[in-house]
Amino acid sequence: LANQAAIAIEKARLFQEEQERRRQLEGVRAVTGEITRELDLTTLLGLINRRAAELVGAGSGAVYFWDEAEQVLLPRAWHGLGDWMRDVRIRSGEGIAGTVAQRREGMIVNDYRTSAYGLPLFLERTAITAVIAEPLLYRDRLVGVITVNDEGTGRPFTEQDRGLLSLFAAQAAIALENARLFAARERAAHEARSLYEVAHSLTTSLDPREVLRLISIKTAELLGAPHAQVVLWEEATQTLRLGAAHGTEAEKVQSRQFRLGEGVSGIVAQTRAPVLVNDYQAWPHRVPEMTEVVAVIGVPLLYRDRFLGVLTSHATQPGWAFTQDHLALLASFAAQAAIALENARLYALSQQRLERAQALFATGQAVGGTLDLAPLFTLIIAKTAEHLKVHRCALYRVEVQGGEMTIAFQAGQGLSSSFSTAFQQAVGEGTTGTAITLRRPVWSADILHDPAFWLSPRTRARVEAEGYRAVLSAPILVQGEPLGVLVIYRDEVGAFDDEEVAFLQALANQAGLALHNAQLFHTLRGQTERLESLIRVSRLIGSSLELDHVLAAIVRTCTELLGMDAATLRTLNEAEGVLEDQMDYGLDATGRRRRRFGPGEGFIGHVLAERRVLVSPNFAEDPRVENREWAEREGLVAAAGVPLLVGEKALGTLAVFKRSPRTFSEEDIALLTSFANQAAIAIQNARLFAETKRLASTDELTGLFNHRQFYLLLGQEVRRALRYGRSLSLIMLDIDYFKAYNDRYGHLAGDGALREIAHVLKTNSRDVD
Repeated sequence: LANQAAIAIEKARLFQEEQERRRQLEGVRAVTGEITRELDLTTLLGLINRRAAELVGAGSGAVYFWDEAEQVLLPRAWHGLGDWMRDVRIRSGEGIAGTVAQRREGMIVNDYRTSAYGLPLFLERTAITAVIAEPLLYRDRLVGVITVNDEGTGRPFTEQDRGLLSLFAAQAAIALENARLFAARERAAHEARSLYEVAHSLTTSLDPREVLRLISIKTAELLGAPHAQVVLWEEATQTLRLGAAHGTEAEKVQSRQFRLGEGVSGIVAQTRAPVLVNDYQAWPHRVPEMTEVVAVIGVPLLYRDRFLGVLTSHATQPGWAFTQDHLALLASFAAQAAIALENARLYALSQQRLERAQALFATGQAVGGTLDLAPLFTLIIAKTAEHLKVHRCALYRVEVQGGEMTIAFQAGQGLSSSFSTAFQQAVGEGTTGTAITLRRPVWSADILHDPAFWLSPRTRARVEAEGYRAVLSAPILVQGEPLGVLVIYRDEVGAFDDEEVAFLQALANQAGLALHNAQLFHTLRGQTERLESLIRVSRLIGSSLELDHVLAAIVRTCTELLGMDAATLRTLNEAEGVLEDQMDYGLDATGRRRRRFGPGEGFIGHVLAERRVLVSPNFAEDPRVENREWAEREGLVAAAGVPLLVGEKALGTLAVFKRSPRTFSEEDIALLTSFANQAAIAIQNARLFAETKRLASTDELTGLFNHRQFYLLLGQEVRRALRYGRSLSLIMLDIDYFKAYNDRYGHLAGDGALREIAHVLKTNSRDVD
């Protein structure tokens, strides 16, 4: 009976254990279903923590995440423990949780207070007596560790408890990974939306200063950071300067000097690589005066591998830290910001070129409209100061006294009377004298310390007293001979760009034309009627900036001015060095002669090669004429040719013809030369205007219409289609594998591919498309 009773009792015990096991497994299944439905990470962590403790009847517990970069466990959720848990950091192999993380397997410690696994902080602040810990593993990757504790009851944990917790931990790891992926997807979607909205906001303006301001504001908004700066790179001087700043410390940053290799901006500029620093005061490259900065992040602004500057953000609040996600987000935004900056730069450049072309046009009209030099020089000085953003500039005349050439002040602004009245400089001295010698523009970023230029002690003393440092001088040339110099001054040390040099030389050319006109006026006072005709002609050819209109006006009015029968204008193809057909007047267009001439080939080729007026009283018999049969067929008897020069640069040639005998006097030659100078200036202005219009409406790389021009034309075509009830089609093309091609072969190859695709589009579409 006792044996039977023992068997019955054992069966009952096993049945009871099995029932309990089923109840616990059912509990695990229910809890698993609960946690797998939750996708909010914070809520899920709290749920996992509570359900794990309930599952094994524990009084407290915690969920730790593994930080792979720092190699530590960080508590993310806990219950039954104090807020002191926020500062807990457990290294691999340290305590129970650290050992489980190291071994990747669970463990039970029922003698925690005497165990080697007991951590002093937990022994001091808790009454924990027993602990179960299980790793949170997702596909063999450690996600974290879950621990449950017994405090004060004295009940030990069993292997059965550990088995339940192990099953729960496996499901919890999956749920945590799903929540992490969901959070990452939501965060990526939010960041993408934010990035799109922020990048789109940059397209609301093309003003460079406004774009810079928007970039700094949107950077702070995107990162949720209090401060942001845009630091620009000056390629000419290899220096950094502040473009815009946002935040409460913006004024402090305004006065900062940015140096290569110093601070985040300097390091990014030096390495062209992103930088993230979360312990700024301990960073070896910190800026010493930035004592309140805690964390800084910076990325380069690159446009097609061209470095534009640095985009940075910093924080002064203790405990602030930037993450790699912040860095990736900022890098993505920087790419959009660089495009916005480049678009603003190109727009500003096109506007500047347009304004300067209009200024040249205005001075050209003034040059053609008066022979009174004083107001004309005042206008040139005013246009120089206005469009080159300087407050000091001057125009000097070259004078010959006793066989020696000297430079004397003629007109200016922003210069002291002691400087201007006493100015006298030798040819070859400083930038002004050197420009005369070299017959080309020259500049110095710092005239007082530039070994390329010699200054006499007297001149050096005057420069120091006046206070300027950077100087740009452009010679005033007429037929290659210097008549004066146009000069601008800046108080700050710095280089001049090619646009500034070209514009100043263009104004100097206008001044040269004015001087030459004045010389003609004084030497040919008796030819008042013809000079008045010349003024009317210059107004006519200067009345338009369209190149074809200008060229047509030149050949027609030149023919009428000199009483000739025909004229031909050839322009110089600079790339090939040959003259090409451009515009005829009074000539038969059928059965034409040779259309391209190199220097020294044919009559006009000799004009180009010799850079002077050539006269032929018997054109059909002239050995310089290549196609005499054509000359005889046209009935051309006399001819004169003149080069079209702007300074020393040849733009082409102009030839006039008479079908009856004609001799050319010195007055005729002088008049033709003067007309050619005006025509050359008009052609140059028209070309500059055409180039400005092209740049404003086309993409620099492909030559296709840009975004603004596309929508302008699209609006016109839509309105036309609606008005006439016609259909309208759009073709949209996507370039497959372009990013892969660009990444593999480089941006230059990518640019080449874009140009080829643009060429295909242009050559396979009609003019009306």
